[in-house]
Amino acid sequence: MKLLGQKHLDKIKITEEFVKENLNYDLTSFIKEEYKANELKEIFLRIIKNTFDQKTISFLKEKLGNMNRFRDQRTAEEYACDLLLGWIVEDSLIKLIINLGYECSVISDDKKREFLKRPTSKVDILIKNKEGKEALVELVTDNTGFWKKTKKLHLREQKYEKLLKQKGVLLGLDFSNKNFFIVKVQELIISKKIERHFMYGGKPATEINLKETTYVPFSEMKKEVSKFFESL
Repeated sequence: MKLLGQKHLDKIKITEEFVKENLNYDLTSFIKEEYKANELKEIFLRIIKNTFDQKTISFLKEKLGNMNRFRDQRTAEEYACDLLLGWIVEDSLIKLIINLGYECSVISDDKKREFLKRPTSKVDILIKNKEGKEALVELVTDNTGFWKKTKKLHLREQKYEKLLKQKGVLLGLDFSNKNFFIVKVQELIISKKIERHFMYGGKPATEINLKETTYVPFSEMKKEVSKFFESL
């Protein structure tokens, strides 16, 4: 059964282009290699191929169907797709950073790449540069061009406060324009606090001003990421 609409099919295509550009893998090959020891590998493949069977549907509904706080308006299948694509982007980025000579690992609750019923909002990635300095990195993505069009970025709930306290780094991937930015959270400009964010199911958010943000093409990612982490 095909349960993903065009919006999510476009996300899958964009993610595959990103992985191909950085690691020369298509998504099927990446999942088979990166998650070969993961018991959910076949479910991951069904999601990105949009070929759901009843067993997969029942599994995702049992795991994600009641997670309205995180799922918002998405179906369990759509939410699973978004989670999986996020993991793929994170893991491909980690491979890229490790290839540059840095220590890099996932430290968030979903590091085992399972569909958790009670996830928390820990920072995604820990990077240690060649001099031993560490940085906590939160990865955010935009598939629609919202950032460039509005010069705004929204972080849900208390994500900004947690990142600021941890002296974190925000790495934003703009897939629609094929560029990215990387910035220390303490240098971000806050526009306002949003008490009830419609797209986040009425939960609060922090609006970040991106007017002064410098974007870099994906093609220069390796050079720019190295320069940033060497200057920590």
